[in-house]
Amino acid sequence: MWDLLSRLLILGLLFTSGVCKDSPDDDIPPTTTIIDILSSNANFSKILLSLQRSDLVDYINELQNVTFLAPLNLAFPDDQFYLDLSQNDVSRHMIDQPVDADDVCGLGVYRTLFVNTSLSPEGVQQPILLDNRDDLFLADNAIVTEQYDVRSSNSVVYGVSSFLERHKSACDFFADIADADPVFAQYQIIARLFSDNEFCATRKITNVTFLVPSDASVGLNKIELTYLNTDEGLEDKTRLLESHAVAGIWGGRLEPVSTKTLANQKIRISSNSEGSNIKVQNTSSTFSNYLLSDGIVHLYDSILLENSVPVFTPRKYLLGLGLTSVVNQLDFHKLSSLIDDRDVNQTIFVTESAESTESKSSLLYHFVDGRVEFDRDELLTTKYCSSSVLGHCQKLKVMKRGDQVSLNNNVFVTSPKIRVGNTYIYYVDEDLTLPLPFQHAVSPFLRCAKSIKLLHDFGLLKFRNNSGLGYTVFLPNADAWRGLDLVLDYLYANRGVMLEILGNLIVNGLIYDDFQGSATLATLLDKPLEVESVSDTLYINGTAVDVSIESEVLFDKGVAHPIERLVFPATVQVGVPELLSTVDGEEFLKVLKLLRLDHLLYEDYSFIVPSSRSMRLENLTSELPNLARLEKFARLHILPAGGMEKVIECNDTVPTLLENVHLSCRELTSGISMLSVREGNDREVRVLRQGLAINCGDTATGILLVDRSVNPDWLSGSRGPIHLHLPFVALLIGVVIGMLLLAVGASCCLVCSVGKQTPVSGETAPLLRAHERLENPTPPNSPPPNETQSYSNYYSTHSSSRPIDVDQP
Repeated sequence: MWDLLSRLLILGLLFTSGVCKDSPDDDIPPTTTIIDILSSNANFSKILLSLQRSDLVDYINELQNVTFLAPLNLAFPDDQFYLDLSQNDVSRHMIDQPVDADDVCGLGVYRTLFVNTSLSPEGVQQPILLDNRDDLFLADNAIVTEQYDVRSSNSVVYGVSSFLERHKSACDFFADIADADPVFAQYQIIARLFSDNEFCATRKITNVTFLVPSDASVGLNKIELTYLNTDEGLEDKTRLLESHAVAGIWGGRLEPVSTKTLANQKIRISSNSEGSNIKVQNTSSTFSNYLLSDGIVHLYDSILLENSVPVFTPRKYLLGLGLTSVVNQLDFHKLSSLIDDRDVNQTIFVTESAESTESKSSLLYHFVDGRVEFDRDELLTTKYCSSSVLGHCQKLKVMKRGDQVSLNNNVFVTSPKIRVGNTYIYYVDEDLTLPLPFQHAVSPFLRCAKSIKLLHDFGLLKFRNNSGLGYTVFLPNADAWRGLDLVLDYLYANRGVMLEILGNLIVNGLIYDDFQGSATLATLLDKPLEVESVSDTLYINGTAVDVSIESEVLFDKGVAHPIERLVFPATVQVGVPELLSTVDGEEFLKVLKLLRLDHLLYEDYSFIVPSSRSMRLENLTSELPNLARLEKFARLHILPAGGMEKVIECNDTVPTLLENVHLSCRELTSGISMLSVREGNDREVRVLRQGLAINCGDTATGILLVDRSVNPDWLSGSRGPIHLHLPFVALLIGVVIGMLLLAVGASCCLVCSVGKQTPVSGETAPLLRAHERLENPTPPNSPPPNETQSYSNYYSTHSSSRPIDVDQP
């Protein structure tokens, strides 16, 4: 631009431009050729010399009905008097018709003699733009000076301030659009589509007017552009580009003309502002008349023709994402309708690489009804609808934790939503597998192995067709079974009751975590089961259970819910008598019957039960004649209504049936509970096991198995001297032992007293007689005379055998 202005200032001092007025030619003598015009004007000396040196004079003289834009000496470098020129260089400055300056008002597009044969065999004459506005006459970027008529050849010569710039071909221009004039910065999309995959060159797009809309108006994103450059998108791409191209070079000052685009769409082209604005239909250009060697470009800020931009469907987006194999599989399984309608309200989950062959069922499991925003935990309905056992479309579990979204607990969403029409597409980190069979679907982390084994042992895991209702399994976890304790022993011993309970856990019908309202369903054993949702809490036969989407298990035939409480059918009754049958409580039951307290087993009472063995070891059975004490013992082991709950809570005041006597509970760090008499000493018993009666009223009743009895002697009134209550046989044995001990003591005293008297022979002699050597020891070197030294002298005189004389040789 600055170069143009500087040239303008210089030429303004030398020449006068023509603006719709007659050129002064009265002083120019008649000439016959263009060469004569150049020769008669010193300002053309360099171009004349260049033509002579390039042997182009004859070529120039042969031309007729042309306009020669002859470069002035100013156009040449200062240190050069001529240039080597080719015929094409000259042809680029030759307009194929004589142009009078009076006829150029505003902008006009003309054709030169230079033929561009790069793409089309027949060639295209390169266009040139003449701009005669604002007291300035321009040919492309060069300033035009005086006009000289060549009357003999009906031609015109103009002086120009510079050589005309070489224009790029359309294909080269679009290929280098990123480096083009900044005015094209917001018009890149259509331009790049022309150059991608050599679209322009392979179709020999030339002699064309390009009507280029802005990127914002086209609105193609990266996925759509990628699709248009695939083999499958070629048809859409061709129609899009041909809708923005018109055969021929239309620009400058135009009379309204009706023509067609290369896509055979009718279009009306006109101009205003002296040809500086090209209108298509009723849309004006934002920039126009950008010349190429074989075309012209006009820019617009809106789409010119309706339906010129392709309608994008899920299929096209999948192709744009590079998921051709998924599209092929959908077509193979005749599921094309899922991706050919942009108005379908759905969500599709895809992986970045899906080359494996998918089954029809697996493909359908990746399609979900509705547009998913992932703003909460929820169950989604997929388009996999089994016609066998599961009579509805399979579900897909969504859990949102912070910014992380998981599907079925182990597949994670890895991309924002990709929207096409009413369809959302999400990337996931791995393929979504169909729900597994029940045994494989339940995770070990849910701790339901015992329930699964019991269901398997009782043959309840064969989910057959149930008229499309599907199955719901309420699956007790390890805590639920552990909490039963003695009840579980009873169930193991009564398989019929166990079967009734297990069958109650499997329901014909589907109950998901989002269940609302109430329903009566049939269990696997054809028993009714009441299900009701109240304030997000699920009640099964009146028992509250916690179900959540997090622990919910989807399997091929339905849904499973791990629960922490075992749900019993109304027909199952496990009372205190049944629980007593599971422990060693015969002696305790015998005491209750003796005292006629056994009727309390069927009322709202709980019992602390010592084993029969411990009662026998503590000789409690010997108290049968002492009914008063025995009743005191029994009542101390019976808890009134509410007492069992206090023990479970390990309360420090637990009432008993014994008046004004309470028990106190203490829990060890190991979790074991210890019971003691609150109004007694500090003796304790250990709670070994417990069992709560089932369906026997609103009050919790049951039994507590303890390691020993709660002794009535531990009460406060029994503190002080220890009183032994021993049976008669034990007392008799004690008397006998006492008499024996007394006799032994008397004998010892007698022996001691007799030993101090003179020894006598016979029956009154002591069993052991002191030897005189022992009574009167003498030195070993002076034995008594005439007495033999012998061991027999120390031996008892009452021995039945004589001693052996060890001194004899």
